[in-house]
Amino acid sequence: MLSFESRKDAQSIFSYVLRFRSAGASPKSDPVALSYVISNRPEILVALCNGYEHKESAIPAGTVLREVLKNDAAAAIILYDDSGNGGNGSKGLTGIQPEVQQSGNGVFWKFFEWIDKGSFEVGADAFTTFRELLTKHKQIVAQYLSTNFDLFFDKYNNILVKSDSYVTKRQSIKLLGEILLDRANYAVMTAYVDRGEHLKICMNLLRDDRKMVQYEGFHVFKVFVANPHKSIAVQKILLINRERLVKFLQHFLEDRTEDEQFIDEREFLIKQINNMPAQPVEPLQKPALLGSQQRTRCEDTSGFVVKWIATEPLAAQSQRSPHAPVARKGIGPMATGQHPQSAPSQMQAQHEGQKLAIELAKRRSRKPTDKNIPEGVESCIIGDGAQRYKDLRDVERKLDAAMMRKRMYIQDSRNSSMKKHRTLRIWVSNTVDDQEWQGDGLVVDAFDFNTNSNASYKVKIEGRLLSDDEDDNEEDDEDDSDDEEDNAKKGITDKKALRPSQNYALSHFFKSMTVDFDKNRSRDGAEPNVEWKKPSLPPNPRSLPPSADFDVLEFKRGGDENQNITINLTRDETPERFTLSPPLAEILDMKEATRAEAVTGIWEYVKVMGLQEDDEKRSFRCDDVLRQIFQRDTGYIPSITDAIIPHLSALPPVSLPYTIRVDQDFHKQPEPTVYDVRVTIDGALRARLHAFNMNPSYAGTLRDISTLNDELSVIIQALSHSKSKHSFLTTLSKDPANYLLKWISSQKRDLEVICGEASRGGGEDVSGEEWRKGGAGSVWGTENVRESVNLMLSSRAR
Repeated sequence: MLSFESRKDAQSIFSYVLRFRSAGASPKSDPVALSYVISNRPEILVALCNGYEHKESAIPAGTVLREVLKNDAAAAIILYDDSGNGGNGSKGLTGIQPEVQQSGNGVFWKFFEWIDKGSFEVGADAFTTFRELLTKHKQIVAQYLSTNFDLFFDKYNNILVKSDSYVTKRQSIKLLGEILLDRANYAVMTAYVDRGEHLKICMNLLRDDRKMVQYEGFHVFKVFVANPHKSIAVQKILLINRERLVKFLQHFLEDRTEDEQFIDEREFLIKQINNMPAQPVEPLQKPALLGSQQRTRCEDTSGFVVKWIATEPLAAQSQRSPHAPVARKGIGPMATGQHPQSAPSQMQAQHEGQKLAIELAKRRSRKPTDKNIPEGVESCIIGDGAQRYKDLRDVERKLDAAMMRKRMYIQDSRNSSMKKHRTLRIWVSNTVDDQEWQGDGLVVDAFDFNTNSNASYKVKIEGRLLSDDEDDNEEDDEDDSDDEEDNAKKGITDKKALRPSQNYALSHFFKSMTVDFDKNRSRDGAEPNVEWKKPSLPPNPRSLPPSADFDVLEFKRGGDENQNITINLTRDETPERFTLSPPLAEILDMKEATRAEAVTGIWEYVKVMGLQEDDEKRSFRCDDVLRQIFQRDTGYIPSITDAIIPHLSALPPVSLPYTIRVDQDFHKQPEPTVYDVRVTIDGALRARLHAFNMNPSYAGTLRDISTLNDELSVIIQALSHSKSKHSFLTTLSKDPANYLLKWISSQKRDLEVICGEASRGGGEDVSGEEWRKGGAGSVWGTENVRESVNLMLSSRAR
């Protein structure tokens, strides 16, 4: 590390080089060195920012950096740097994408930690540079804050405004006021004052122990109160705390008696709060769209900014007056990013995976599978073991055939078994927390955010499948059913309803559940809908995850008003049922059916009506009703499935309306809303088969059988090898000379085939007499030889 004097000298040299212009250059032109750094070495700008990592280099690097930030292109490079997001370095101007949100990993986002966590020297100098970045080039900053609004103010409020350092806290609040009251940041200001959580932060600043923090927080708080288009959330907070705020502001900073401007502003806020309507009113104007081109002008603000500037001190008015537009320098057309490419490590992993798959395939191909004992083994062994093994194999074949036949029978019975209809009872209820009528009284000494922010309700959707006995009783006795429903409304549920014959959860019958809120009564514009979708599951899973196996669905939302909702349940049925079009419903005499039922119904209709062709059994004549489906005079049986697709539509979801009640009268004796939904479940045979297939011992038995089959195949292979050795040695012992000649001849033939010397596989070699003879009648004069020679010569020529 250089000494202090050396660092000062290096700082002076860098500053001079970066602002040097040649003698004939225009004063408005960019310095040569700075233009080179911006165009070719943008990483130098990032390195200057990273000088705040060490307190020895913080002040020199910050001084040089502020000299560089006079150029708007350099400021844009630092703002839009995203090199910390897995990149190799700053991309400079080519990496700037104004409409793309930042990841929060660039060098600009490090300033928050440098200001808050660094030493006093580092934090003070970093904040000076940070302020220069956000106030020097207004057009660039307005675009940047609009695109990264949530990320920026989340860090700003949680790190800087809530900092433990008094200097950081005060300067951050002051800078926040300057940013919001700048005309170029009008869209940012309207979006900031539209949120209730930002108002809570400012109101808490008013009660800080340090008076200068209170004073700076007051200048941000007045923007919320002076806004003529307050959001519903802001209005609720101000109305709930109206009495507290008025009493608090009347004695707020009473020692500032000589500051007439502050006294006028304070009286203005008290008057504005007192004049607010008793109930929140929907604002006539929404916040300006962030990122739009209209954010740099605010003449059309209905007097909001103009009225407030008229009450500010002259010094503040001059500071916040519009500045002359600054010409953009250096930032040209933005280049699109490169297409992502696979990393070398990823490509290598894919290559290794392919090699492993090929190797496993080779191993599986070499795996023995034959379980038949070789012929002739009986003569080589003692006893009747071979014959007994063959008898066992015959019994196994008969058993496999019988089991396969039974399996087919069971499969047919399972597919053709009728489903049972059952009743799914659904209770919908809600509880409330922290409502206004649940409070313990008014506390004047503190602001009350709980009534607005924590007022909430919890909706509970519970479903239980009624037992068979209850279903039968409901069908036979209507009065009993009415009594049971009355008991359910009172919260008294029969134990039989909670103990179905089979463990079917509420989530079993539906593939998705959504809760739609009444948009006319939703808070702050639109309430986010609640949605659950059944996760994709493997076939025949042993156990279901909690997200796919539940009887109760609960969700919690903030609110202090009654709300109408609609619970939509999308049925999950196997096979899937569809709603039929009117022509198809007329043929099948039903409004809902599966695809198989629709095809079968059309085929039965054709047979009953005698529409099948006598000559061609695959075709049939279309009457007036069938013509509406097939759009032709003659239909074909194989095309029935494709023809009915346009006439099948998804079943509408089961809609359950419900009113969320938060009033005190209802919750004195709350009653749930009860619905009965008709659902289908599998028959007894399907349920038993499912239990059998899901039995853990079943899969273990299959694995054991597969292991025994593999071991048996290995034993049979070893037995075959031993039989070959035994035959070889037995024949060799009977006639060694002739057998060796035959064996050598066989080996020679195999060698010729392997080496390609016997292309026809006949075993002849090139040393025979037929290959030595020439002339018209020889081998060399045949047509095959001529074609082969021509083919060989032409291939060599190419």
